[in-house]
Amino acid sequence: MEKIRILIVEDENVVARDIQHMVENLGHEVVGTAASGEQALQNIADFAPHLVFMDIALQGSLDGVETAERIRKIYKKPVIYLTALTDEQTLQRAKVTEPFGYLFKPFEQKELHAAIEMALYKHQMEEALKQSTEELHRLALHMQTAREQERTHIAYELHDELGQALTALKMDIVWIRHKLPLQEKSLQDKIKSAAQLIDATIKKVQRLSMEIRPGILDDLGLAAAVEWQAADFQNRTGISCRLTSPEEGIPLNKDQATAIFRIFQEALTNIARHSQATKVEVALAVENKDLILQVIDNGRGIKEKDIASPNSLGLIGMRERTFVLGGRLEIRGYPGKGTSVTVRIPLNEEQRRPL
Repeated sequence: MEKIRILIVEDENVVARDIQHMVENLGHEVVGTAASGEQALQNIADFAPHLVFMDIALQGSLDGVETAERIRKIYKKPVIYLTALTDEQTLQRAKVTEPFGYLFKPFEQKELHAAIEMALYKHQMEEALKQSTEELHRLALHMQTAREQERTHIAYELHDELGQALTALKMDIVWIRHKLPLQEKSLQDKIKSAAQLIDATIKKVQRLSMEIRPGILDDLGLAAAVEWQAADFQNRTGISCRLTSPEEGIPLNKDQATAIFRIFQEALTNIARHSQATKVEVALAVENKDLILQVIDNGRGIKEKDIASPNSLGLIGMRERTFVLGGRLEIRGYPGKGTSVTVRIPLNEEQRRPL
C-alpha cells in the first residue's frame, strides 16, 4: 500500500520536527518541510504530496492562507491548517480557502491522526463526486448533441421531403382542376378547398421545421437566428421584443451557437409562460473574452425558490448547456420589476476577432 505523502509548512524548525515525528509515527511519509509559502509551492510542484499541513504565520511574502488558496486553485491538494491563531478574522480568511481541517496548536498525535484520516476521506469523496459529475456532464453533452442531430434530421425530412410531397400533390390537384369542365362547380369548389388545405399544411410544416431546428441558425449564424426568434416571439405573444447585436459576425462553432440559441429559446418560453411581461430587451455582444447573451423582461420577477427548484427543468437545462461550454449563467428576479438572464461563454482568441 502506498504511503501517504505529506508536506509540512511551518516556519519554526522545532515545531516542524515535532509534527514530522508524529506523522512518521503514524506510518506516513514526510516529503519535505517548508518555512515560507514560496518554498511550499515549489515543494508541491517537485514532490506532489497527498496532503499539506499549513501554518498561517510564515516567512516570506505569502502567509499560510494565501499559500493555501494558491494550492487549492493550482494543485487541487487538500490542506489542513495547524496554527495557534484563533482570532475571528483569521478563521474567516482561512474558511474561504476550503480547508480539509483546522487544528489549534498544541495538539496530540491522535488528533493529528483523526485530522489526516478525515481529510483524506473527504478529498477522496470529493474527487469521486467530481469524476461522477464530469461523467454526467459528458453524457448530457452527448445527449444534447444526439438530440440536435435528430432535430436536424427531422427538420430536413419535414421541410424537404414532406414539403416537396405536398407541393407535388398541390400541383396534381391544380392540374385536375384545370381538366374539369367549368360547369362542374361543386367539384371545382372541392378541389379549390383541397388546394387551400394543402397550402395551409405546407405553412404548418415549414413552421414546425423552423421550430424543431431553424435552418437560419446553420445558414446565417447565431445573431440572425436570435433575430428571427425574437421577431417570431413578438408576433406570437404580442410581447415587445427588442434586440441589439454586434454588426460583425460572431464566429462560433456549431455546438456553441446551438447551445446559446436553445438557452435563448428557453428564456423566451419562460417569459411567455410565467412573467406577465409586456416588454423584453435582448442583447448579444462580445465583451473582453466572453460572448454575452442577456435577456431582460419587465414582468413580475422570478422568485429565488423557483430559480433553485429541482422541478425547474428548463432552468436546469439552461445551466447544463452553459456549463458544458465552460460558461456562467446568472438568473436574477426583481419582484414586480422583472427578471434578467445573463449567459457568459468564453471565446478563444481566434473567435474574439471580428470577421
